[in-house]
Amino acid sequence: MIPRPACRNERGFIAPRLLGLLLLAGGLLLNRWTLGLLLAPDGQIDGEWRNAQIAGMQLLLVLGGLTLIQPRVRAWCAASRLRLVGVTLAIPALAALLMVAGMGTYTYLTQHQHTINNNRIGDATPAQLQWAEDIRRRGWEVALKNGWFDFEKAKRDGFEPQWGDREHFVNRANLFDDEILNIEKPEFLMYLDTPRGKLLAGYMFFTRHLEDHGPTPFGPLGAWHFHPWPGRGYCALEKILPISRPDEHGQCAEGEWVDRSAEMFHVYLIDHPLGPFTDAMVFPGADAPFDVAWIHPILVHFTVALFLLAVALDLLAWLTRHKSLHTVAFVNLAVAAVLTLGTMAAGMAAEMHVLISEADHALLHRHKNFAFAVVACIVVLAIWRGVLRGGFPARAAPLYMLLALTGAGLTVTAAYWGGELVYRLGVSVRAIDDFALDNYLRKVDNALGRPPLPPRQATTLGN
Repeated sequence: MIPRPACRNERGFIAPRLLGLLLLAGGLLLNRWTLGLLLAPDGQIDGEWRNAQIAGMQLLLVLGGLTLIQPRVRAWCAASRLRLVGVTLAIPALAALLMVAGMGTYTYLTQHQHTINNNRIGDATPAQLQWAEDIRRRGWEVALKNGWFDFEKAKRDGFEPQWGDREHFVNRANLFDDEILNIEKPEFLMYLDTPRGKLLAGYMFFTRHLEDHGPTPFGPLGAWHFHPWPGRGYCALEKILPISRPDEHGQCAEGEWVDRSAEMFHVYLIDHPLGPFTDAMVFPGADAPFDVAWIHPILVHFTVALFLLAVALDLLAWLTRHKSLHTVAFVNLAVAAVLTLGTMAAGMAAEMHVLISEADHALLHRHKNFAFAVVACIVVLAIWRGVLRGGFPARAAPLYMLLALTGAGLTVTAAYWGGELVYRLGVSVRAIDDFALDNYLRKVDNALGRPPLPPRQATTLGN
């Protein structure tokens, strides 16, 4: 937090600007790369939470330093204790908000994207379509024959939890043999946690060696992928089965150090919203009480409405010369500027949790790029009006209105692409995922002769 004397007055406090400069320098220098070189054996700070703490402290120091450097801010704070408290609380709040957006971007780019080694161009041939149909049918038959819908039976057959993973269960004998993409001997079984226990969702296949490329009888219908592990990496048996992290010296007590996974391929028995061979390893649970993706659509409606209203009021006031409307417009713009930062942060957090295919990611990035442009317009306009203490720029009115109308156009465009994501592609629409899970549960129950879902749960899941 900001030292109170620095924001209150100049007397009794030595060189507040000097302290501000020191805080600013500290915030810029104490980053994850500098700290990694100083403290980490491999030069990298590992772990999302550690990086989040560093980013939050950086932002707090930078914002605090900038506040102390500005004499007008100190004078403004000196006017009342309420302003002092407001600034003191606003700085860590803004730092936290920016940190969420930044860490959301960093986490998504480093852990939620896969590297695809498959050419998806072109339509599937009849032979490829037949292979896709056959492997899902055979996968269902093999699971029934071996009793793998019973999680305890799968464990007795040698499928054990993968280190650090609650969804993928590995069979080491199958992993280290030389058979690839054999539905009778899968390297992994994938299980989902449901109110009824572990539910078999499908298979995951591995290549035998780290640099191998898997066979592609499915053509453009799917893709092998691997996960990059920058920084500290993992210790893996025969370079393909992670079993631990290296120690502080970067050494492995067992296994060999690797900075990426072997190539893998999924075959879902469940009707996954992204298709049976999607590289998305997550499936939203029907009993989840809350999803962070829900925050973004709540905030974005306020951001859009308030900003468009502010632009409309400013335009009307400029054309009719009713200056009182400029005041109302500024209030709407100021609130929109605060909310748009929360909207952006929530959107970045939601991006990590939505299920979306690689092809549809282009639309998501288009929506996101327009949204970033909207944020830039709103922030610039809000700062411009803030410098004028809420007044409307008389001399530069045409330029201001041009920027405002441009921002309004970008807002409508970003909203259109957001609507395409939801209403056409069904991104983050929970009912689609629940319906797929419900149908699969009923299919499993019918095959095993179990009683169907209770009526209340069936209704909840989409019937």
